[in-house]
Amino acid sequence: MRHQGPHQPPLPWATSHVTAPSSPSPREKSTPTRTPASAAPGFTSELRSAWARASQDAQAEGFTLRITSGYRTFNQQQSLWQEAIKRYGSPERAAAWVLPPAKSQHVQGIAVDVDHATAQWLNIHGARYKLCQSYLNEWWHFAYRSDAGRTCPVPQSNALTSSKLNSTQSPGPARSGTKDRRE
Repeated sequence: MRHQGPHQPPLPWATSHVTAPSSPSPREKSTPTRTPASAAPGFTSELRSAWARASQDAQAEGFTLRITSGYRTFNQQQSLWQEAIKRYGSPERAAAWVLPPAKSQHVQGIAVDVDHATAQWLNIHGARYKLCQSYLNEWWHFAYRSDAGRTCPVPQSNALTSSKLNSTQSPGPARSGTKDRRE
């Protein structure tokens, strides 16, 4: 599969519950892309290995997978959490978009945020690497899912609905992209 540029239509989605975002996330516009998860500190060995296999297979198809945000320290996530509380007015409303450090998949080292084209590729191929979109309201957020099989589990509607899940059971794929979400 070749990378489709901005003048081409989006790739077809692998699952019917996924819809293409109308525009790139605000984070995608301002965050430089990084690729080698193998060199990134903080990722679990499972995520690092899954990302390496997916990247290698994508590269064989002439496509480069890109990470826009990856592992976050407790303090980095705490800062994002505090910003979200100010922005959305309460911890309850903020939790739909950003989780406190103790619940964040980024702090656990099992999640990455990706650019639009990478999200499209992962929605089609990610299950074979156990890389699944986590939240319906975040098309860019993917996590390593040990429970993924031939398909990814159905994503949670947002981070708030998933915060009750066991941290190892990271939610599945996402697709909406209407807000700047930083779980």
